[in-house]
Amino acid sequence: SDQCPSRLPTAEELCKQAQKAESRTAAGSDGWRPIELKQLPLNAWEKRAAVLETCAQLGKYPNAY
Repeated sequence: SDQCPSRLPTAEELCKQAQKAESRTAAGSDGWRPIELKQLPLNAWEKRAAVLETCAQLGKYPNAY
């Protein structure tokens, strides 16, 4: 069943999910292509996870990244 996640993803989970993406697909609305995301180091995903945490705490998410 499709349920909302009960917690935010970790940096490791974000990185792992990026590795699963099809490399030849188009960029997302943020302009990042999957092949580019696959090359990011774990440190970048740690920063991304921190941004998600801050957004969740504030209850506000950016309209665009």
